[in-house]
Amino acid sequence: QGRNGKNPAIEMLNNTNKRKKKAKNVAYDSQNVLSVLNPSKGVRDDMRRRGVEPKNHHKANVAALKKIQDANRAKKEREQAQGAQSAYKMKKFSSVPSKVKQVTASKLKADKQSARKDFLHKSKGDRVPSQKKSAAAASAQSDKPYQRKAKLKAPLPKEQGKIAPRKSEDYLRRNKKEAIHAAPKTQQKKNNDDVDVLHKEDYGKVPDYILQRKLELAAEAERKRELAKQAALPPGMVLMPENERQETLRMLQQTKKEISDKLQRFPLVVETMSMIHKQEALVKKLKEIDEAIKIFSRPEVYIAA
Repeated sequence: QGRNGKNPAIEMLNNTNKRKKKAKNVAYDSQNVLSVLNPSKGVRDDMRRRGVEPKNHHKANVAALKKIQDANRAKKEREQAQGAQSAYKMKKFSSVPSKVKQVTASKLKADKQSARKDFLHKSKGDRVPSQKKSAAAASAQSDKPYQRKAKLKAPLPKEQGKIAPRKSEDYLRRNKKEAIHAAPKTQQKKNNDDVDVLHKEDYGKVPDYILQRKLELAAEAERKRELAKQAALPPGMVLMPENERQETLRMLQQTKKEISDKLQRFPLVVETMSMIHKQEALVKKLKEIDEAIKIFSRPEVYIAA
């Protein structure tokens, strides 16, 4: 027995149980605060929080359907290839050409020959049949001797050309005299005497196209800033919307006020163990809420995706 008349082993066991119970209460309170701040979105969300990636059934179904389609397409192509190769023909007729092919080839040859009989005459726009030439015209052309056409030449000049005499004149001196004695050019003044530039209707105003350009540049800069923020996000985290952040902060402040009211209703001297445990739990919960308020008071809060 110890100094207080109790068994040291029993006293040590009681202290260990008290510490375990206290740690359990703290974990329970922390879990409650976490469930308030980041509630679960379902079974798949719970699996992701445990580190298990849930199965994407949609993606698996699409892959299975694509695999079945590929197999059906390959089967259809094989059947078509086998059907094209399996054209039956007896061995004794293997060297005999097709009658249909011969008839078709003869028809095509006859059509080509009949199309070549007509030609387009060089000097006339109508088609003249080649077989309708008269024999007299052909014989007349054959009797005439061949005459070569003479080339036409340009007429020769009758008189010999003469070169104009050169003038000994100083063009630089002549131009200088003309520039000196020339009358000065008078500039026509614009009739802008009636226009008052300082008292115009749009004096000092920024044009609309400049304002529009400034708005476009500001929107582009904001878009680039948002993209940079999203690129700098930690993996698996997203930016919490502003309305949700404000609502969570309001709930935390309200909870803090309720806990403070409960602590103020405690007596000055707490003697029973149950009251002591309640007071310690409320104080711990108040500290956790203060930490959460500091986090959600920031302008940007990141939460798990």
